[in-house]
Amino acid sequence: MGLTEHAKSLALELFNRNDNYIYAALLFNQIHSYHFHPSTSHLLTGLHCASYFGIDEVVATLIEMKGCNINQRDYWGFTPLIWAARQGNQRVLRLLLTRHDVDPDQPDDNGQTPLSWASSSGHETVVRLLLARDDIDPDSTDKSGWTPLLRASVSGCEGVVRLLLTQDDVDPDKLDNNGRTPLWWASFYGHEGVVGLLLSRNNVNPDRPDNGGQAPLSQASLNGREAVMRLLLTREDVDPNKPIAVVEHHSGRPLFTDIKG
Repeated sequence: MGLTEHAKSLALELFNRNDNYIYAALLFNQIHSYHFHPSTSHLLTGLHCASYFGIDEVVATLIEMKGCNINQRDYWGFTPLIWAARQGNQRVLRLLLTRHDVDPDQPDDNGQTPLSWASSSGHETVVRLLLARDDIDPDSTDKSGWTPLLRASVSGCEGVVRLLLTQDDVDPDKLDNNGRTPLWWASFYGHEGVVGLLLSRNNVNPDRPDNGGQAPLSQASLNGREAVMRLLLTREDVDPNKPIAVVEHHSGRPLFTDIKG
């Protein structure tokens, strides 16, 4: 149900104020996990807040107002489009994407794009809308070397993983800064469905170790992911006798050794 005209009028009055303290407070109170300094609240706009809450009637009006910067970055480098993608607000996202001056691939301060946020959160429709654009990079990396596919794999979002794997320019075996692949992370967290999707690809190395020498099978084993272990062991190119690197506790005692039997 949309806003009544009276509610829309009140919302516009709130979100289009020059003094944005009120809607900055609304947003920061809603998002407890983010840290900010009060002096930076001027970086937020009413459009950021309306995009976060998914108030599409207000967004539709704000983006047509003179002086609207649709790509305005807030304290974290988030654009209104990032907020909409992060929250899965499809109608707001569609509105923002109609603007010729929108940058659908603009990253935040960590290098995460709207597609990366939508992929991490499992918002399949939003991912589909963004992938339909020819001005985004579906295989972009953030400061940690994480791609949208890797983030979806970490979160266990099978539908998003399936969508991203249809993209020719997505590398399903791309390494992050620690040498870990989407399959490595999916095995670590025990996301059986995602592991199955990745193993169906010929260009995925199921036995690739990370920078510390840990392969997907070792991570599945150490974390008790039996279903994932069974999937990995169906592959002839997985070495079940590959040693697990010894990791020492600060006491000097090993936490685990190898699995060679």
